[in-house]
Parts: sequence; C-alpha cells; structure tokens
Amino acid sequence: MAELAASKVLPFSKGETEGIKGDFGMRFFKVMALIGFFCLFTAGSAFSACTISTTSVNFANYDPLSAIANDATGAITVTCNPIEDIDVAIGASPTSGGFTPRQLKHPALPDLLNYNVFTNNGRAQIWGDGTGGTNVMTRNNVGAGGYTFTAYGRIPALQNVTSGVYTESLVVTVYRKNTAVVLATGSLTITTTVIASCSVTGTTAVAFGVYDPLDVVDNTAGAGNFTFACGISTVYQLHIAGVRQMNDGLGNLINYGLYTDAGRTTVWPSSTPSTETGVTAGAPVTRDVFGKITAGQDVPIGAYLSTVTVTVTY
Repeated sequence: MAELAASKVLPFSKGETEGIKGDFGMRFFKVMALIGFFCLFTAGSAFSACTISTTSVNFANYDPLSAIANDATGAITVTCNPIEDIDVAIGASPTSGGFTPRQLKHPALPDLLNYNVFTNNGRAQIWGDGTGGTNVMTRNNVGAGGYTFTAYGRIPALQNVTSGVYTESLVVTVYRKNTAVVLATGSLTITTTVIASCSVTGTTAVAFGVYDPLDVVDNTAGAGNFTFACGISTVYQLHIAGVRQMNDGLGNLINYGLYTDAGRTTVWPSSTPSTETGVTAGAPVTRDVFGKITAGQDVPIGAYLSTVTVTVTY
C-alpha cells in the first residue's frame, strides 16, 4: 500500500518534470513580454497627448507699389489629454533658412517676398523657437477643450516683385513647458497673391507762359513730364485722356496739342490703344510731354487752364 501511494505522488519521470518547468518558464516570459510591450505603448502615448490644428495666414492680395504694409492673422489650436503646460514654437522659413526675415518665393521665378509672423498685434516680437531673438508662446493647463493662439503676420510695404502666388509652410512644434519633450507637430501655411500694379507717382505741368494771338509762330514753350511705376514684368500702355482745350472760365477756349517728342510730330494718344506698350523692370519711369499752341487763335486776354489725365493701363 505504501508503494502504491508513492507511485501516485510521483506520476512523472525526471525528464517529464523538467519539461513542465520549461513550459512554465516560456509562459512566464510571454506574460512578461506583453507587460513590457504595454508599458512601452503607454509611455509612447504620453508623448502624443496633444494635437495641433491650424488656420493659414492668408495675406490675400499684395500690391507691390502700396506704401502700406499688408497684415493678416492665422490661428494655431492645441488640445491636450491629459492636461499639459506647453510651449509652442514656429520654425524658420524653409525659403530663407532663418527668422529675420522669413521669405516667400515665387512659384517659378527667383523673386523673394519678405514677411514674418509675430506673437502679438503690435508685431514687434517674432514668433520663433526661442533662438535668434525670437519668442515661443506659452500656455498652462491646456486640456481637451484646447487653446487657440493667434499668429500675427506682416508683409512689409514696397517690395516690388513679380506677380504670382507666393506660399510656404512653417513647422509648428508643441513642447512640454520648459523642456525639449515634443508633444505634437503640425504646419502653418503662409500665402499671398502679388497682383499686377501700376501707379502715376508725379507730374510736371506743361506751362506755355504767354500766348500772343497775333503771333504767327506756334507757341512751343510748353514742356512737362510724368513719372509712373509698375510691378516687375507688368505689361502696360500709356495715354493722356482729356480734351486738348484750355478754358478761361468764361467759355473762351485755346486749342493745343500734346506730343511725345520735342519735334512735336508724334501725338500723345487720348485713349487706348497707346503708342507706347512696355514691360517695366520695377523702377520708376519718366516720360516727357511736349505742348504746342497753334498760332492765330484770336481769344480774349486771360488765364487759361486745362487738366488732362495721365493713364496707365495694365
């Protein structure tokens, strides 16, 4: 009976017993591996706790001849779960490689348009990554409800570049506050359309001085000019609109002509199509205006005046 009881206590051989131990060890390793994977997954999720959504800084139309800077705003919205204290950085310009200035590039030409993104409406502090005199934006307790930062953009005035759509994207990075731990990344699009533009920037009057109705020689003393500017590569036409008659205010008229040359042989057109069509290089252009009053116009003594309009069509 004692031997029979012993045989029940030890139903396996030594080799079989070691096999069971080995199987248990493998099961234990698998369990531990799963626990390790779960820990890694959980740790990875902590660094992805925030998300970024953006609204582009769209400057709409930019007039290269305007003396007023073009301002626009965009938005960066950050949400975090769990709640985080964060720093938000905006990266350097891919075009310029830096912050001062950031630059937009023409899609097909080498033309560059300076701009920047700032932390407030005063546009005095560049929003960057904290280097090179730039600042980051900070916010505490950002949770699932999110927080929206305003990005204040500005393109300085009087950058005479070729018309076209200029754009680039800036990298936005959310850090755990006062650390290098990245919680999220995104992009902020910057865009503007440079429009074709021309303007007349100055005129010099065509002053004939004294006209003697009894003189048999035409009065050709009058000579003036005008200056205009167009955006680079803008195609233009010129004409001077208006009736060629001076009036003394009492209904008396003196006829005159306006010419492109000192010999008074080529008349300035009073409407399109123009005798001059061109493409500017961006610098101001000056054109002469030569006047002539034909002799023999018997009019009363007085001061005669006429206003005509220099017109640039583009």
